Amino acid sequence: MLFNSITYWIFLPLIVVLYFLTKQKYRWAILLVASYVFYMTWRMEYALLILFSTAVDYWAGLEMTKREKKDRKPFLAVSLIANLGLLFCFKYLDFFNETIREISGWAGIDYGVPELDILLPVGISFYTFQTLSYTIDVYRGTRKAETHFGIFALYVSFFPQLVAGPIEKSTTLLPQFYEKHQFELQRVLDGVKLIVWGLFKKMVIGDNLAIFVNNVYDHPDGYSGNMLILATYAFTIQVYADFSGYTDIAIGSAKILGFNLSDNFNRPYFATSISKLWRRWHISLTQWIRDYFYLPLLHRSQSSFMSYVLIYVILIVIGLWHGVGWQFGVFGVIHGTYLTIQRLTFTFRNKLVTATKLDTFPKLKNGIDVFITFNLWAFALIFFRSNTATDGFFIVRNIFEGGEVISFISKMSNFFFSNIVVALTGTILLFVIEYYNKHNLRNPFSIIKNNSLRWVTYLFVVFYLMVFRVTDSVAFFYFQF
Repeated sequence: MLFNSITYWIFLPLIVVLYFLTKQKYRWAILLVASYVFYMTWRMEYALLILFSTAVDYWAGLEMTKREKKDRKPFLAVSLIANLGLLFCFKYLDFFNETIREISGWAGIDYGVPELDILLPVGISFYTFQTLSYTIDVYRGTRKAETHFGIFALYVSFFPQLVAGPIEKSTTLLPQFYEKHQFELQRVLDGVKLIVWGLFKKMVIGDNLAIFVNNVYDHPDGYSGNMLILATYAFTIQVYADFSGYTDIAIGSAKILGFNLSDNFNRPYFATSISKLWRRWHISLTQWIRDYFYLPLLHRSQSSFMSYVLIYVILIVIGLWHGVGWQFGVFGVIHGTYLTIQRLTFTFRNKLVTATKLDTFPKLKNGIDVFITFNLWAFALIFFRSNTATDGFFIVRNIFEGGEVISFISKMSNFFFSNIVVALTGTILLFVIEYYNKHNLRNPFSIIKNNSLRWVTYLFVVFYLMVFRVTDSVAFFYFQF
């Protein structure tokens, strides 16, 4: 069930009505059934996988709470093996098998294992990390085990953020299922506004740009260098509009029900360095990696050299978490290189800023930093979007070759001048709002103090959404991860 489908627009109001009409002690059951129904609309079998992860981690948590920390490791190991094992089998086993096949072919060895064609369950990367954060927290002693199986199952499967985050820690989301939420009209209206804004970003900006990007990136050898550049910039906007749009809809849906989900984006394209951009992009994932992977490893590292190795390891893990293919590993290596260079040149860059007196023009300096950061990010996204690493390297080699633009656009399938106008005007509105709205992204229109202008903006967004949206229910880009 897609957020941008008629089915969800019927489903959500129905669940909201049932939730607030039900007594408090039974509300968890309404949400749990709704979450499993929501998930099973993709495939019924998916529910068995998430139920298995839930049961294993519920049991592991209870067993760990009974014991001292030194005796909890076997149960944490069971949780890690079960969850990461499922993730590997369903997401990476095909890739692993094909890699062995290629290496065997290079070595002249006959590799007899056939293609497995295992179907990737929607959202498995997200709920795996979410439920693992619970067992790791119980192991560390930062929280007690949840004794209510139904509420724990709801924490793992809560439908607004189930398939593409935010990845919620148990310490922030689980307690909310015990709170009594009253129906509040203003909160519902705020949630609806955020949902509409998310749909605008997804269906007006993201989906219109996706038509252009897909035409080019699915056949990069058929387009000029200038077209490759335009498609790369278009994807840089598309992926942000698409994923942050999903997050807005998720947060808005949860808000209507009375729940507060974590922020997942904070104006990332206004970041002044790659490290700051990562702290603003997919925040729940980067915080998860930091808290449960990077910091524990860094604590054990005793050398400066190993800290740089860790940077590459972490970024490659983030890259491969997103997708299966060497192109995602290359994406991670590029960002590891960015962050390494950023650290190594810190002193030099500060001296350069002082020598050129850029520090006396802070707005100019920030503008330059934002421009450089955005372009570095866009370059790395070439591999993030490419269907294969080979395609990514082809684009890098040919991206500055120049060539025609208009003639290529005129031949594109399902892409017209109107798509350009709609995507461009929508993008301008998005970045104008984000530029001025620095402190209240959950109410994107709060910066517009003039009541008449605010209503004009509402009407503009709704009009564009009704008239210029891509009518097909296009899946969110991050659903593939």
